[in-house]
Amino acid sequence: MTVIGGPGVELDDEEVAAFVRRELEGLDVDGKRVCLVVPDATRSCPLPLLVRELHAALVDRVAGLTAVVALGTHAAMTDEQLDAHLGAPYPGLVVVNHEWWEPGTFVSLGTISSERVKQLSEGRLEQAVDVRINRHVTESDVVILVGPVFPHEVVGFSGGNKYLFPGVAGPEVIDLSHWLGALISSADIIGTRGTTPVRALIDEAAALVPARRLAL
Repeated sequence: MTVIGGPGVELDDEEVAAFVRRELEGLDVDGKRVCLVVPDATRSCPLPLLVRELHAALVDRVAGLTAVVALGTHAAMTDEQLDAHLGAPYPGLVVVNHEWWEPGTFVSLGTISSERVKQLSEGRLEQAVDVRINRHVTESDVVILVGPVFPHEVVGFSGGNKYLFPGVAGPEVIDLSHWLGALISSADIIGTRGTTPVRALIDEAAALVPARRLAL
C-alpha cells in the first residue's frame, strides 16, 4: 500500500494527480480490460479529479475501460447526473449504472457455505449465500475500486471491497450482510476499525472475484 498525505495535511489537486499518475505508471494493464468501480452521489470525494487522472493514464494502454457506478440498491443516475458526478464524458470510457433491477446484470461467482457463514458471523447466522456480482466486474482483468473511506453503520468503515459488496452485488449478499450488521447493531459496529464480522463476510465474497483487485 502506498500512502500520500495524512492527518492535518491538505493535498492540492496537482499533488493528487501526480500521485495517481505515478502509481499507474508501473501497473500491468497494457492490453487488458479495466473496470473502475466508483461511488454514486451518496458518497463524497474528489471523484472528477480521480477519474480524470485514471482515464488519462489508462485509456491509451488498455483494451477496454468501463466505470460502473456502485449503486447497491440506490436509484439510478441519469446521464446528466453522471456527467456532473464524474466531471465530464471521457472518450473511451464507458460509464454504466449498476443495474441491480435487471437479472441479466449478474454473474454467480459461487456459494459461501452455511458453515463458513457461521464462522464469519461469529455464530450469529448459519445459512449459505449465493455470491452474485455485476458482469462488468467478471468480464474485466483488473478492477480498481475508487472512492472514500467513512465510518459505516453496517460494516464499521466503508471503502475497499465494500464497493463490490454491496456496491455492485446481487441481493443475496446485500441482504445477508445488512441483516448481520443489524444483529450486531449500528451503534456497536459504526466506526469499528479492523475486520468486523460484516467486513469478513464481504472480504470472503470478494475473494471469489477472478479479476485483480486494486483500490484508490
